[in-house]
Amino acid sequence: MKSNEQYELDFVVPKGCYGSCGIEAAINVIYNDGKSGTFTIKQSDIFPQNTNIFSASSNQVLIDEPGVYEFNLNGQWAQNGISSELLLRLIDVHSGDRNTLISVDLYNNNQYMEYLTFSMSKTIKLDQAKNVQIQLVTSGGVKYTTVKGLVLTIEKIEV
Repeated sequence: MKSNEQYELDFVVPKGCYGSCGIEAAINVIYNDGKSGTFTIKQSDIFPQNTNIFSASSNQVLIDEPGVYEFNLNGQWAQNGISSELLLRLIDVHSGDRNTLISVDLYNNNQYMEYLTFSMSKTIKLDQAKNVQIQLVTSGGVKYTTVKGLVLTIEKIEV
């Protein structure tokens, strides 16, 4: 290549509509720490703020439109060092049958670890409105276990 040669860059930028970001709306819910039963909501943030798809009350999240949703649930289980099982369920309380949408089973086989960190993601197609809450169930009379830093993020996906 000679130093006095000139080059011309020639390409076409396509025109048209911009694509979607893939997420129509989202809610991020932070829960109070809990030992059993239904978790209460400490803080919730909805994006965009003017959406009618999500709303939150003291312990429930209302998903008001059918569609495809991605659920992300994560937190820490503060274990008690004995053999125990913990079941964390995201249930639909909108219907009388209380269907489980997501369940996280955690086991401790007599191994001492201060915290067990967990995360679960699931995409679900909802055909109707849902009113969801998170419940904690322990087995064997476990008394000294706590779920900390529990966060639920729900995103409505554009398909």
